[in-house]
Amino acid sequence: MEGSEKEETGRNEDFGGRIPNTSGKTEKREEELREEPYEEDQEIERERERLRRERKERREKRQEKRKKERNKKLLLCLLLLAALFCVVFLLRGFSNLEKARPASSSNLTKELNLTIVKKISEEEKNALMKQAEERQGLVLHFLSPDTDENKMEEQIRNFRTDILLTGDGKNAKLLSAYSEKEKTPVLFTSYLPKESMGDYSFCLGKSAEDQAVDLSFFAYNEAFRSIGILEPEGSSSALSQELSEAFQILGGTSRILQYSSMEDMKAKEAELENTGADLLFLEEYSEEGVAFLAEEHNLPVLLGEDWDRNDFPGETVLKTSSYLYGKDTLASSPNIAEPKESVSEEESREEGSRERDALKLAMLAMEKSGKSWEDKLEGLDFQGTYGEYQLIKGGYALHGRPVFYEIAENKRVVLSR
Repeated sequence: MEGSEKEETGRNEDFGGRIPNTSGKTEKREEELREEPYEEDQEIERERERLRRERKERREKRQEKRKKERNKKLLLCLLLLAALFCVVFLLRGFSNLEKARPASSSNLTKELNLTIVKKISEEEKNALMKQAEERQGLVLHFLSPDTDENKMEEQIRNFRTDILLTGDGKNAKLLSAYSEKEKTPVLFTSYLPKESMGDYSFCLGKSAEDQAVDLSFFAYNEAFRSIGILEPEGSSSALSQELSEAFQILGGTSRILQYSSMEDMKAKEAELENTGADLLFLEEYSEEGVAFLAEEHNLPVLLGEDWDRNDFPGETVLKTSSYLYGKDTLASSPNIAEPKESVSEEESREEGSRERDALKLAMLAMEKSGKSWEDKLEGLDFQGTYGEYQLIKGGYALHGRPVFYEIAENKRVVLSR
């Protein structure tokens, strides 16, 4: 038994000690088992770190995006505030402009203050006032052309004038300057040289070139071949030069002389007669001219449109044969491109005809759309008492065939119609 037991033990010992590749294997395996959890922990920790970094990057990107959006909204708010400030500033400026100048574009069609600078009779004034009553909102103011210049400007401002109307050449320079300074349109009912008009001026007469053509053709067709032109000393009339050139083109001769007094005027007339003139031309109305016509002279006289006045010849008995170039015209064509207002023949010689046409033009302007009065007047096309008007800023409006009169026994006789 003992021997067997010993033998059994020896086998066990030999098994543990003599079998190759088995010695110490159990201990290594235990070490490996202890190391495996450690490596897994490290791997998990690395993964966690990676996730932390990703979350941090995403958070920073979200914060950056929100910051940009916040800055964008802030910028938009600032822009909106700036725009609102500009709108308020502009509205306040327009409000102040409305107070300073009541006749703004918003109420141009409702009210018009028209100031007339002209020496007119009570009858003519009443006729104009009656015509103005046809259009609600049209208010007329009257000023004498003899008013002191400073006082005249003050009165024009006090009237809150929107449009000026004048037929007196002596105030032309003053009113043109005022018109430019205040941007107030001015209607001139008589001829005015181009250089005397500004950007806000409208002349309701013909240009010097058109007048010269009318006058030269009339004189030549009436068999006159040499025209003598008399003008006051110091005058530099564009019409005189234009007429002289136009008459020469037709085949006649012409000469321009200036006079300093009534006596000098007679002397110059005699000089022209001696050099072969068969017709005199007087452009501008004057007291010397009226006195000259009241005397008998050999040469007939052709009078410019400035002589076409309601009080001429009046009570003055003309002893010199005289022809008058009328302000009124006939329509240039029987078919007018656009419909125009017209007046009856009976009204053609009523007082204040050119002024009546100007009032009608103002009424038409009140019905027209535009930012300013000059814009509303610009381009108006109208057949009035004196003729066909086509308004041009800084230009001449009247068109149509001329009308000439012969003054016989102090009455006007129409020569051309």
